[in-house]
Amino acid sequence: MDKLPFQFLIAIFLLPALLQGQTNQSEIEENFKMELVYQLGFVIIPVGELWFKKYIVENNQQPGYMLEANGANFESYDWIYRFSSYHKAVINSKNDQLIYFEHRLDQNGEQFQESYHLDKKGKKISSKITDNTKVEKIDTTIITENVKDILSAFELIRFLDFDKMQLGLQKPMALLLNGTICKISFDYEGKENIVSPDRSKHQCYKIIVGTITGSVFKNGDELIAWISTDKNRIPVQIKADVKVGSVCAYMKNDALFSSK
Repeated sequence: MDKLPFQFLIAIFLLPALLQGQTNQSEIEENFKMELVYQLGFVIIPVGELWFKKYIVENNQQPGYMLEANGANFESYDWIYRFSSYHKAVINSKNDQLIYFEHRLDQNGEQFQESYHLDKKGKKISSKITDNTKVEKIDTTIITENVKDILSAFELIRFLDFDKMQLGLQKPMALLLNGTICKISFDYEGKENIVSPDRSKHQCYKIIVGTITGSVFKNGDELIAWISTDKNRIPVQIKADVKVGSVCAYMKNDALFSSK
């Protein structure tokens, strides 16, 4: 499996109008928050929060939806490590084709920004990437498959019909990440009952997504997500091991979901 950076955990939960007024924002369909914690054995330390919103929108008179995610550590930990990440994506709801994707990242003052526009046929990507040197890299890439960004990839995974999927069977997906198209895979590991820190109980689908690497992750580690089996498919818990301990995200109770 190809490897994913730490931003994946922040993004999948992990608004102004987009595309210079071509996207019209409408009702909020989902709005929830997760607590980000560091865990070492029986020690659990809250370190930040994640926010996620899903809007029903119209893009160029086509029905669609917009995903927005924000993640950051608590200010009290800035002296140790400051992190914030913002993601936004617009998707055509008729064919689940990605239309626009934006990502802004700040790690201890080092900033990274990227934005992508796909043409109407989904065959060409126009990108603009700016790193900490403030130098803009503008490019156009021809694509031959249906690519996803981090947000739309996890949104697709959330609402798959897992009851009809074979256990342990890896499913490939093309992901647009840091200016390149990479291959990730995920597999369904069955159902598990999860008890949240607030003592609430949830029956969940267990999903393993790719592997994670980078400065804080060990090679071969995997991101594990537990998604509720009800109609809302709530991301109840996400976990990824780090060099010492693990980083986890837990759903908070004050979530808003539309009736589906």
